Amino acid sequence: MCDDKVYALPNNEGVKFMRYETHEGIRFRRIRIEWENPRSIEEVRRLNHPVEDYGLYQIYGTHPSSGSDTLLYIGRVGGGEQANPFRERFRNHEFIEKYRNIRPAGTQIMEELSVRIGRIKCGDYAEEPPHYPDWINVLIDAEKLLICYYYKRVDTLMNERDINVYDGQPLWIKNTGDKGDLAPSVLSIYIDT
Repeated sequence: MCDDKVYALPNNEGVKFMRYETHEGIRFRRIRIEWENPRSIEEVRRLNHPVEDYGLYQIYGTHPSSGSDTLLYIGRVGGGEQANPFRERFRNHEFIEKYRNIRPAGTQIMEELSVRIGRIKCGDYAEEPPHYPDWINVLIDAEKLLICYYYKRVDTLMNERDINVYDGQPLWIKNTGDKGDLAPSVLSIYIDT
């Protein structure tokens, strides 16, 4: 998945060194997510890279009470039940169907919604082909943490998952690039469980 190998083997036991940082006495796994410029749903459906078309995404649109360009949904593609690439996920995304029923009158759904795609930076997970279990775990935890964190700020209405509890590893997400409404830094310590 990555060309550059940033981690190192610190001893002969084969344990990979990951980037960690300490905050308020707690050791966090630090990951960086690089977010791309907004795209239309149709642009996402045309993505076609067999290796790179996995990661996190944010959907923005008009919310009945929050107005236009509001963060409505956070999700992931890769690992578990979301193993398909972005193009497959957005061909039959249940959120788009739900949004058709709640969007403000007169808005065109495909023109209304925009998607920001985020990818975990190389070196923030272990290179373990062929299934990349460390990358999948980090991706799942990052999605959970972002949903849990932003649920408290934004009434998404769309995520029907258990979004009040973060049960992943201690994680420190650093959002970079065109991150939209996401904070530059999100720590799991500040999530009420």
